[in-house]
Amino acid sequence: MPTGKNNFYLFLFFCLLTFGANACLQRQDENKPNRYASAETVKIRHPKGLNLEIAKDISYTEEENGYRMRPPDMGSVRYAVDLTLAAHQNEDLPKEIFGLKKRAIADRTIFYRYNDHEAGGASGDEIICTTEAWEQMPNGYIFYEQGTPETHFEKHKFDLLWHVIERTNFQPNK
Repeated sequence: MPTGKNNFYLFLFFCLLTFGANACLQRQDENKPNRYASAETVKIRHPKGLNLEIAKDISYTEEENGYRMRPPDMGSVRYAVDLTLAAHQNEDLPKEIFGLKKRAIADRTIFYRYNDHEAGGASGDEIICTTEAWEQMPNGYIFYEQGTPETHFEKHKFDLLWHVIERTNFQPNK
């Protein structure tokens, strides 16, 4: 039978859970400067036609349709702040994106959404926030995705995602 003390702990648990979920909802303020904006950059070109100019200290691995990237300060965290981007050639944009938020970057329109989910483990539950973004390109689209644990959310604010999107373009191979 629940007691007053048990009800208090249950109430406290739900308050903490709600606070964690709200951290995911309080997203990046687009007017704040990106911490990668003035970094020294390197240019990379993927065989599928993706061209990027990213901060030099971001590590990246080439994959079949794009890249997997990680900022320098993510070497030993429980859930890394990886970013993936992939060119989807000869595919239509998913119809579900047309109801999403939009962000203009130069003359491009980026459709995006934020998600959050719980990830359990030996150290307890943690809320993982994810940003997914889509960009139209000739004869296809580019899909971007970055996840970050709620505990790191305030620090990172998906700066890597927007840094990469701002510096990505597509040129089909000839």
